Amino acid sequence: MSHPNPTGRLAHWSLRLQHFDFTIVHKPVAHNNVPYALFRNPLPRSCDTPTDLLPEYAVVGSLDLHALPP
Repeated sequence: MSHPNPTGRLAHWSLRLQHFDFTIVHKPVAHNNVPYALFRNPLPRSCDTPTDLLPEYAVVGSLDLHALPP
């Protein structure tokens, strides 16, 4: 990590993730349209509470996991 003395959430996640060996890969919008569309699409303002949206908007994103051989 490039931050010399992380605090708060950054320190929490740094400690939590240091046990894993992973690589972060940037996916351009051209190759990752569905999550980008979900992120950019505003929610309708016709409901009274956010819980009214749960059945229809429960999907937040996606996660691809690839196990590495030991």
